[in-house]
Amino acid sequence: MKVHVWGVIVGLMAMLFVSSPTLAKATAGNLNSPFVNPLESEDADTAMTVPFDAGLVQAFGTSKTKSLSSDLFRLAEIMTTDRRRALERHHANRHERRAKRRAKRAERRAAREAARQKRRNKTTRVAVVETRKTQKAAVKKRVVTKKRVVTKKRVRKKAKRVAKKKVIQTPEIYKRTEVEYVSAEAPGTIIVETSTRHLYRVVDENTAIRYGVAVGREGFAWSGEATVERKVEWPTWTPPKEMIARSPKLKKWAKGQPGGPTNPLGAAALYLFQGEKDTLYRIHGTNAPSSIGHAASSGCIRMFNEDIQELYSQVTHGTKVIVR
Repeated sequence: MKVHVWGVIVGLMAMLFVSSPTLAKATAGNLNSPFVNPLESEDADTAMTVPFDAGLVQAFGTSKTKSLSSDLFRLAEIMTTDRRRALERHHANRHERRAKRRAKRAERRAAREAARQKRRNKTTRVAVVETRKTQKAAVKKRVVTKKRVVTKKRVRKKAKRVAKKKVIQTPEIYKRTEVEYVSAEAPGTIIVETSTRHLYRVVDENTAIRYGVAVGREGFAWSGEATVERKVEWPTWTPPKEMIARSPKLKKWAKGQPGGPTNPLGAAALYLFQGEKDTLYRIHGTNAPSSIGHAASSGCIRMFNEDIQELYSQVTHGTKVIVR
Protein backbone atom coordinates (compact mmCIF):
# COMPACT_ATOMS: atom_id res chain seq x y z
CA MET A 1 0.00 0.00 0.00
CA LYS A 2 2.83 2.37 0.90
CA VAL A 3 4.53 1.67 -2.45
CA HIS A 4 1.40 2.70 -4.38
CA VAL A 5 1.07 5.88 -2.34
CA TRP A 6 4.68 6.78 -3.10
CA GLY A 7 4.05 6.00 -6.77
CA VAL A 8 1.15 8.46 -6.86
CA ILE A 9 3.24 11.14 -5.16
CA VAL A 10 6.11 10.71 -7.58
CA GLY A 11 3.70 10.81 -10.54
CA LEU A 12 2.23 14.08 -9.38
CA MET A 13 5.70 15.54 -8.98
CA ALA A 14 6.61 14.40 -12.48
CA MET A 15 3.50 16.00 -13.94
CA LEU A 16 4.37 19.23 -12.15
CA PHE A 17 7.84 19.22 -13.72
CA VAL A 18 6.36 18.40 -17.15
CA SER A 19 4.00 21.37 -16.92
CA SER A 20 6.91 23.67 -16.03
CA PRO A 21 9.92 22.88 -18.28
CA THR A 22 11.85 25.91 -17.02
CA LEU A 23 11.58 24.79 -13.36
CA ALA A 24 12.53 21.28 -14.40
CA LYS A 25 15.67 22.49 -16.13
CA ALA A 26 16.57 24.79 -13.20
CA THR A 27 16.27 21.97 -10.72
CA ALA A 28 17.67 19.22 -12.91
CA GLY A 29 21.01 19.40 -11.06
CA ASN A 30 19.33 18.89 -7.68
CA LEU A 31 17.29 15.97 -8.98
CA ASN A 32 20.49 14.13 -9.84
CA SER A 33 21.03 13.70 -6.05
CA PRO A 34 19.52 10.67 -4.28
CA PHE A 35 15.92 10.78 -3.21
CA VAL A 36 15.63 10.24 0.56
CA ASN A 37 12.54 8.64 1.97
CA PRO A 38 11.11 10.91 4.73
CA LEU A 39 10.08 7.83 6.71
CA GLU A 40 13.47 6.16 6.46
CA SER A 41 15.48 5.24 9.59
CA GLU A 42 18.23 7.55 10.83
CA ASP A 43 20.60 4.57 10.67
CA ALA A 44 22.79 4.88 7.56
CA ASP A 45 22.67 1.13 7.03
CA THR A 46 18.90 1.10 6.89
CA ALA A 47 18.48 4.32 4.81
CA MET A 48 16.41 3.85 1.63
CA THR A 49 17.47 5.99 -1.34
CA VAL A 50 16.00 6.19 -4.85
CA PRO A 51 18.35 7.61 -7.50
CA PHE A 52 16.78 9.97 -10.06
CA ASP A 53 18.21 9.98 -13.54
CA ALA A 54 18.59 13.40 -15.25
CA GLY A 55 17.70 11.83 -18.57
CA LEU A 56 14.37 10.69 -17.12
CA VAL A 57 13.60 14.23 -15.99
CA GLN A 58 14.57 15.64 -19.36
CA ALA A 59 12.39 13.03 -20.91
CA PHE A 60 9.53 14.11 -18.73
CA GLY A 61 10.17 17.75 -19.60
CA THR A 62 10.58 17.37 -23.40
CA SER A 63 7.92 14.91 -24.24
CA LYS A 64 4.45 14.79 -22.75
CA THR A 65 3.36 12.07 -25.15
CA LYS A 66 5.42 9.37 -23.46
CA SER A 67 3.60 7.19 -21.08
CA LEU A 68 4.56 7.63 -17.47
CA SER A 69 3.15 4.34 -16.33
CA SER A 70 6.25 2.32 -17.19
CA ASP A 71 8.52 4.83 -15.42
CA LEU A 72 6.30 4.93 -12.40
CA PHE A 73 6.25 1.15 -12.24
CA ARG A 74 10.03 1.07 -12.64
CA LEU A 75 10.38 3.66 -9.89
CA ALA A 76 8.01 1.69 -7.69
CA GLU A 77 10.01 -1.47 -8.36
CA ILE A 78 13.26 0.32 -7.43
CA MET A 79 11.67 1.63 -4.27
CA THR A 80 10.27 -1.82 -3.44
CA THR A 81 13.67 -3.45 -3.98
CA ASP A 82 15.46 -0.77 -1.96
CA ARG A 83 12.84 -1.04 0.78
CA ARG A 84 13.19 -4.81 0.86
CA ARG A 85 16.95 -4.55 1.15
CA ALA A 86 16.60 -1.94 3.91
CA LEU A 87 14.19 -4.23 5.76
CA GLU A 88 16.58 -7.16 5.32
CA ARG A 89 19.42 -5.08 6.72
CA HIS A 90 17.15 -3.93 9.57
CA HIS A 91 16.12 -7.50 10.38
CA ALA A 92 19.72 -8.69 10.13
CA ASN A 93 20.81 -5.98 12.55
CA ARG A 94 17.90 -6.84 14.83
CA HIS A 95 19.02 -10.47 14.93
CA GLU A 96 22.55 -9.34 15.70
CA ARG A 97 21.27 -7.13 18.52
CA ARG A 98 19.16 -9.97 19.85
CA ALA A 99 22.17 -12.29 19.67
CA LYS A 100 24.27 -9.75 21.59
CA ARG A 101 21.55 -9.36 24.23
CA ARG A 102 21.28 -13.14 24.56
CA ALA A 103 25.07 -13.40 24.89
CA LYS A 104 25.07 -10.72 27.64
CA ARG A 105 22.22 -12.48 29.46
CA ALA A 106 24.15 -15.75 29.21
CA GLU A 107 27.26 -14.04 30.61
CA ARG A 108 25.25 -12.61 33.51
CA ARG A 109 23.70 -16.03 34.21
CA ALA A 110 27.16 -17.62 34.13
CA ALA A 111 28.48 -14.93 36.51
CA ARG A 112 25.56 -15.48 38.90
CA GLU A 113 26.08 -19.24 38.78
CA ALA A 114 29.81 -18.81 39.41
CA ALA A 115 29.03 -16.58 42.40
CA ARG A 116 26.56 -19.15 43.76
CA GLN A 117 29.12 -21.92 43.26
CA LYS A 118 31.74 -19.81 45.01
CA ARG A 119 29.39 -19.30 47.97
CA ARG A 120 28.65 -23.03 48.04
CA ASN A 121 32.37 -23.82 47.94
CA LYS A 122 32.99 -21.29 50.70
CA THR A 123 30.28 -22.87 52.81
CA THR A 124 31.79 -26.28 52.14
CA ARG A 125 35.27 -25.05 53.07
CA VAL A 126 33.92 -23.51 56.27
CA ALA A 127 32.25 -26.79 57.10
CA VAL A 128 35.49 -28.67 56.40
CA VAL A 129 37.47 -26.22 58.52
CA GLU A 130 34.97 -26.53 61.35
CA THR A 131 35.18 -30.31 61.09
CA ARG A 132 38.97 -30.18 61.20
CA LYS A 133 38.86 -27.82 64.17
CA THR A 134 36.49 -30.19 65.94
CA GLN A 135 38.76 -33.13 65.19
CA LYS A 136 41.84 -31.23 66.38
CA ALA A 137 40.02 -30.17 69.54
CA ALA A 138 39.04 -33.79 70.17
CA VAL A 139 42.61 -34.96 69.61
CA LYS A 140 43.93 -32.18 71.85
CA LYS A 141 41.42 -33.13 74.52
CA ARG A 142 42.52 -36.76 74.34
CA VAL A 143 46.17 -35.71 74.54
CA VAL A 144 45.49 -33.43 77.50
CA THR A 145 43.51 -36.17 79.21
CA LYS A 146 46.35 -38.61 78.59
CA LYS A 147 48.88 -36.12 79.94
CA ARG A 148 46.74 -35.60 83.01
CA VAL A 149 46.56 -39.34 83.58
CA VAL A 150 50.33 -39.63 83.17
CA THR A 151 50.84 -36.66 85.50
CA LYS A 152 48.58 -38.19 88.11
CA LYS A 153 50.49 -41.45 87.87
CA ARG A 154 53.77 -39.59 88.29
CA VAL A 155 52.38 -37.67 91.26
CA ARG A 156 51.25 -40.91 92.89
CA LYS A 157 54.63 -42.52 92.28
CA LYS A 158 56.40 -39.47 93.68
CA ALA A 159 54.10 -39.49 96.70
CA LYS A 160 54.96 -43.15 97.27
CA ARG A 161 58.67 -42.37 97.04
CA VAL A 162 58.28 -39.49 99.47
CA ALA A 163 56.28 -41.72 101.79
CA LYS A 164 59.04 -44.32 101.67
CA LYS A 165 61.63 -41.66 102.43
CA LYS A 166 59.56 -40.46 105.35
CA VAL A 167 59.30 -43.98 106.65
CA ILE A 168 63.10 -44.24 106.73
CA GLN A 169 64.17 -43.56 110.27
CA THR A 170 67.30 -41.54 110.81
CA PRO A 171 69.68 -43.58 112.96
CA GLU A 172 70.21 -42.09 116.39
CA ILE A 173 73.94 -41.87 115.70
CA TYR A 174 73.32 -39.25 112.96
CA LYS A 175 70.93 -37.06 114.91
CA ARG A 176 72.11 -33.73 116.26
CA THR A 177 73.22 -34.05 119.84
CA GLU A 178 75.69 -32.68 122.36
CA VAL A 179 78.52 -35.13 123.11
CA GLU A 180 81.76 -35.31 125.02
CA TYR A 181 84.54 -34.41 122.62
CA VAL A 182 88.06 -33.60 123.68
CA SER A 183 89.78 -31.07 121.41
CA ALA A 184 92.47 -28.45 121.68
CA GLU A 185 90.78 -26.31 118.98
CA ALA A 186 89.14 -23.02 119.84
CA PRO A 187 85.38 -22.95 120.53
CA GLY A 188 83.37 -22.63 117.33
CA THR A 189 85.84 -24.62 115.26
CA ILE A 190 84.24 -27.14 112.90
CA ILE A 191 85.82 -30.59 112.67
CA VAL A 192 84.60 -33.17 110.11
CA GLU A 193 85.40 -36.83 110.77
CA THR A 194 84.89 -38.42 107.31
CA SER A 195 85.46 -41.96 108.62
CA THR A 196 82.51 -41.81 111.04
CA ARG A 197 80.38 -39.39 108.90
CA HIS A 198 80.16 -36.83 111.69
CA LEU A 199 80.67 -33.09 111.98
CA TYR A 200 81.57 -31.55 115.35
CA ARG A 201 81.22 -27.92 116.37
CA VAL A 202 83.52 -27.38 119.32
CA VAL A 203 81.78 -25.84 122.34
CA ASP A 204 84.73 -26.09 124.72
CA GLU A 205 87.76 -28.32 125.26
CA ASN A 206 85.61 -31.29 126.39
CA THR A 207 82.26 -30.74 124.63
CA ALA A 208 80.98 -30.46 121.06
CA ILE A 209 77.73 -30.56 119.10
CA ARG A 210 77.70 -33.59 116.81
CA TYR A 211 75.86 -33.71 113.46
CA GLY A 212 75.41 -36.53 110.99
CA VAL A 213 76.81 -35.79 107.51
CA ALA A 214 77.39 -37.32 104.09
CA VAL A 215 80.93 -37.12 102.72
CA GLY A 216 82.58 -37.41 99.32
CA ARG A 217 82.36 -40.78 97.66
CA GLU A 218 85.49 -42.69 96.68
CA GLY A 219 87.68 -40.60 94.41
CA PHE A 220 86.00 -37.32 95.44
CA ALA A 221 86.86 -37.14 99.13
CA TRP A 222 88.62 -34.03 100.31
CA SER A 223 90.58 -33.27 103.44
CA GLY A 224 92.46 -30.27 104.78
CA GLU A 225 91.93 -26.99 106.56
CA ALA A 226 89.89 -24.01 105.38
CA THR A 227 87.89 -21.09 106.68
CA VAL A 228 84.28 -20.02 106.18
CA GLU A 229 84.41 -16.86 104.08
CA ARG A 230 80.84 -16.82 102.79
CA LYS A 231 77.39 -17.82 104.07
CA VAL A 232 74.26 -18.04 101.88
CA GLU A 233 70.72 -19.19 102.62
CA TRP A 234 68.96 -21.11 99.85
CA PRO A 235 71.97 -20.62 97.55
CA THR A 236 72.14 -20.95 93.78
CA TRP A 237 73.88 -24.14 92.73
CA THR A 238 76.20 -24.04 89.69
CA PRO A 239 77.61 -27.46 88.83
CA PRO A 240 81.31 -27.51 87.81
CA LYS A 241 82.24 -28.33 84.21
CA GLU A 242 83.65 -31.69 85.32
CA MET A 243 80.32 -32.60 86.88
CA ILE A 244 78.43 -31.56 83.74
CA ALA A 245 80.80 -33.71 81.68
CA ARG A 246 79.99 -36.69 83.93
CA SER A 247 76.25 -35.96 83.93
CA PRO A 248 75.19 -34.15 80.70
CA LYS A 249 71.63 -33.75 82.05
CA LEU A 250 73.02 -31.07 84.39
CA LYS A 251 73.88 -28.88 81.41
CA LYS A 252 70.59 -27.03 81.82
CA TRP A 253 71.93 -25.67 85.11
CA ALA A 254 75.24 -24.49 83.62
CA LYS A 255 74.28 -20.91 84.50
CA GLY A 256 73.02 -21.87 87.94
CA GLN A 257 69.98 -23.51 89.54
CA PRO A 258 67.97 -21.14 91.74
CA GLY A 259 67.65 -22.00 95.41
CA GLY A 260 64.71 -24.14 96.49
CA PRO A 261 63.65 -27.53 97.84
CA THR A 262 65.04 -29.31 94.77
CA ASN A 263 68.39 -27.50 94.89
CA PRO A 264 71.24 -29.88 95.89
CA LEU A 265 72.70 -27.24 98.24
CA GLY A 266 69.57 -27.29 100.36
CA ALA A 267 68.56 -24.58 102.84
CA ALA A 268 72.01 -23.00 103.38
CA ALA A 269 75.67 -23.31 102.49
CA LEU A 270 79.02 -22.41 104.07
CA TYR A 271 81.70 -21.67 101.44
CA LEU A 272 85.21 -22.93 102.27
CA PHE A 273 88.26 -20.90 101.27
CA GLN A 274 92.00 -21.45 101.70
CA GLY A 275 93.33 -17.94 101.99
CA GLU A 276 91.68 -16.03 99.13
CA LYS A 277 91.18 -19.11 96.97
CA ASP A 278 87.82 -20.81 96.80
CA THR A 279 88.23 -24.57 97.33
CA LEU A 280 84.87 -25.17 95.55
CA TYR A 281 83.90 -27.35 98.54
CA ARG A 282 80.90 -26.49 100.71
CA ILE A 283 79.16 -27.51 103.90
CA HIS A 284 75.53 -27.40 102.86
CA GLY A 285 72.06 -28.85 103.23
CA THR A 286 70.61 -31.49 100.94
CA ASN A 287 67.53 -32.49 98.97
CA ALA A 288 68.43 -36.17 99.54
CA PRO A 289 68.33 -36.69 103.34
CA SER A 290 68.66 -40.45 102.88
CA SER A 291 72.29 -39.90 101.81
CA ILE A 292 73.28 -38.73 105.31
CA GLY A 293 75.66 -41.24 106.88
CA HIS A 294 77.04 -42.34 103.50
CA ALA A 295 79.87 -41.44 101.12
CA ALA A 296 77.63 -40.03 98.42
CA SER A 297 78.69 -36.48 97.53
CA SER A 298 81.23 -35.07 95.08
CA GLY A 299 83.45 -33.94 97.93
CA CYS A 300 81.16 -31.49 99.75
CA ILE A 301 79.82 -32.11 103.25
CA ARG A 302 76.05 -32.64 103.31
CA MET A 303 73.82 -32.11 106.33
CA PHE A 304 70.13 -32.26 107.11
CA ASN A 305 68.47 -28.95 106.20
CA GLU A 306 67.43 -28.32 109.81
CA ASP A 307 71.00 -29.04 110.99
CA ILE A 308 72.66 -26.71 108.44
CA GLN A 309 70.22 -23.96 109.39
CA GLU A 310 71.14 -24.35 113.06
CA LEU A 311 74.88 -24.44 112.23
CA TYR A 312 74.43 -21.42 109.88
CA SER A 313 73.13 -19.38 112.81
CA GLN A 314 76.16 -20.31 114.98
CA VAL A 315 79.02 -19.93 112.48
CA THR A 316 80.69 -16.60 111.72
CA HIS A 317 83.00 -15.48 108.92
CA GLY A 318 86.54 -16.73 109.39
CA THR A 319 85.48 -19.85 111.33
CA LYS A 320 88.12 -22.55 111.06
CA VAL A 321 87.10 -25.86 109.39
CA ILE A 322 89.15 -29.07 109.63
CA VAL A 323 88.29 -32.04 107.39
CA ARG A 324 90.12 -35.28 108.18
